[in-house]
Amino acid sequence: MPNYVDLHTHTNASDGSMSAFELVVYAAQAGLSAIAITDHDTVAGLDDGLAAGGDIGIEVIAGIELSADYPREMHILGLFIDHNSPALAKELDSLRQFRAQRNAKMIDNLIAQGFLLTYDDVLACKPGAALDGLGRIHMAVALVKKGYAATVEEAFLRYLTGGSAAYVSRQRFSPQECIALIKEAGGYAFLAHPVYSEKEQDALEDLLVTLKGFGLDGVECMHSEQDETFCDMCVALCRKHALMISGGSDFHGSNKPHIAIGQTGGARYVEAHVLDDIKRQAGLA
Repeated sequence: MPNYVDLHTHTNASDGSMSAFELVVYAAQAGLSAIAITDHDTVAGLDDGLAAGGDIGIEVIAGIELSADYPREMHILGLFIDHNSPALAKELDSLRQFRAQRNAKMIDNLIAQGFLLTYDDVLACKPGAALDGLGRIHMAVALVKKGYAATVEEAFLRYLTGGSAAYVSRQRFSPQECIALIKEAGGYAFLAHPVYSEKEQDALEDLLVTLKGFGLDGVECMHSEQDETFCDMCVALCRKHALMISGGSDFHGSNKPHIAIGQTGGARYVEAHVLDDIKRQAGLA
């Protein structure tokens, strides 16, 4: 039986439900041999995650997920980053300050619409966090607890997405800046869940060519929201354009309970050779 890996997971340092330690233990119990911790715009969980991996005997890869400015959703994953990079720390601090302002404004907007909601209600959904540690997921959970939505997904769609009265755009780097920041931190840059950015083959190919020109190293061909047909198309494009192939579930724990750790579209798992191939192509093996 092959070993399996998951190169896209989240902890409660961003919008996952588990601590880094809990995530690593959970991944080991699920039979995975390696995971990448790729929190949104933060590396706060990596020290604990790396230490847990060493103690438990599962490989933990230092990563990050950066939001890019693009007409549709675009995230750039960084794998094998130096999470102590001073340049990375400086930019993430800027994002942290903006995130606190954005979260406060979105909560204020919800209150202005008549929702009986307070800052403390939202903060209670992530104990110990300050405003800069919250995400929209925690507002969604608070809205469900208050009875304004039946599920987190409904709360997002009705109240917290672009175009809603409460929504405030997040601070984003350009795709080129995301890739440059990851590479400056010694990492390798991958386009996350490309189906969110471009669904059609020609448009996706044009995008990949552009991003490769900025230094993109690879693509997350396997993802929980991408079916086998889309995955196979991504793999073919990566081979055509000499890009590395990655895969991950985008696991968030109970905050996105429909996503199982290690599983991608079609209930497939990412085999360990995917990680081995990345290491070999990156000169890390």
